[in-house]
Amino acid sequence: MAAEDTSPSKTEPADTDSGTLYFINGDRLSGSLDSITNDGEQFHWKIAYADDVVEIDRDKIASIEFDSPMPSGDSKINTVVKLTNGDEIFARLSGLHDKGLELSTTFADELNLNRQMVGNVEIMDEGVQILANLKSLDDWENVRSQWTVKNGSIISPSSGQIAYDIGDVERMKISFDLTTSSSTYSIAVHAFVDNPTSPDSGANYRIQMGNRWLQASKTQIVEKKGMFRDDGRDTIVLGKQNDTAEMRSLVGAHFDFYFDRVDGKVAVYMNGSPAGTWNDPGEFNNPGSFISITVSSRERVLFDSFSVLRWNGILPNDAKTPLPDDGDTKGTTVSLANGDALTGTVNTITEDALLLDTADFGELRIATNRVRQLDLSTSELWNRARRLPMDVIATFHDGSKVTFALSDFTNGIATLYSENFGTIHTELDSLQSLRLLHVTENSVDPMKQTMFRFLTPQEALGDHW
Repeated sequence: MAAEDTSPSKTEPADTDSGTLYFINGDRLSGSLDSITNDGEQFHWKIAYADDVVEIDRDKIASIEFDSPMPSGDSKINTVVKLTNGDEIFARLSGLHDKGLELSTTFADELNLNRQMVGNVEIMDEGVQILANLKSLDDWENVRSQWTVKNGSIISPSSGQIAYDIGDVERMKISFDLTTSSSTYSIAVHAFVDNPTSPDSGANYRIQMGNRWLQASKTQIVEKKGMFRDDGRDTIVLGKQNDTAEMRSLVGAHFDFYFDRVDGKVAVYMNGSPAGTWNDPGEFNNPGSFISITVSSRERVLFDSFSVLRWNGILPNDAKTPLPDDGDTKGTTVSLANGDALTGTVNTITEDALLLDTADFGELRIATNRVRQLDLSTSELWNRARRLPMDVIATFHDGSKVTFALSDFTNGIATLYSENFGTIHTELDSLQSLRLLHVTENSVDPMKQTMFRFLTPQEALGDHW
């Protein structure tokens, strides 16, 4: 079948639970999830274009990708909650009390999280998600036929450039899981681009990386002074790092690129740790509204789980840096939109206000839309939900990535359990994918990360890779 026929028709939407089931051995089977029985041990899969329902043992399944239509955007989502086990939940903050953090989500309505298992909370009043859950490249610029999208992944040719207009955003975070060739490659991520059709993307902030190096730079419009005055561009290198061994032959490495054209902060994190951070010493008044990706490689490059989010200007490492104290001060660190940071006890959070009890000022009432981040982490490793034998990692259409035990699926409703939030029920059409974790009873341990196997890009994407 031709590649263009593998995705759901635009005129005939797919069933909400249709998709592709990937086996651990690399096989795949299109169809839809009919039910789950025997406490999650057996998956009943209805084969596409047939009436047959087959029973598949859980230990043979690697993942399931769903072709359910993406729901309309929810402008009410203004919060990203990061849990101590690495999960991320996109939601609207409803409240905070001694034992729990209350959220309103797209997949479970009200969700009450165990407060001890919450790491930090990022709040952006204007909304969070800009671009995620890609279905096509129809709205992108400079797209050649070699660029493709499959299951939310961008697959590039060996060389080329694409761009996307994200609108009026001052701070952004571009994230993806990257798989490159084992030979030479060069990838550049550009932000605030003013000329997406230019080979160098015009004026922009840029982070470029290769096998053993990493560089950040800025290209801006300047006024040339001379006999013939005209406008031109000037490129300034903000920083470069050589001999970066971990950049070689990447397979599913997670990258977060941070760009701030207000304060001139540029950074890239690899697998949650800072790979490079830079501060622009000058002004950057470029009005560009595009992002772009440039690839030069001997083989195709995979950008998995590609997303663009608004960023509140606080880097992950900044959030983990404790404020100076006299040795007795403890509590939650609250970072504000103007750069201030306060430490105290958060007594109450509502949609409108936060009450912070401080040692120096007493109780302060702070408007929620002035808060940018709460560091609720207790830094205790045992405050981490265990990985259990029936666990899966689910990606939802709203961008959330959540680990839970999936024990039942009946009539389109999935039953989910986690030590982070207890038992909830959700409709399957809110899911984008399920990645099954093959955890044994003997390996359940709150202090250890259980090893599990991911599909290689070749196994997951087959002929599309």
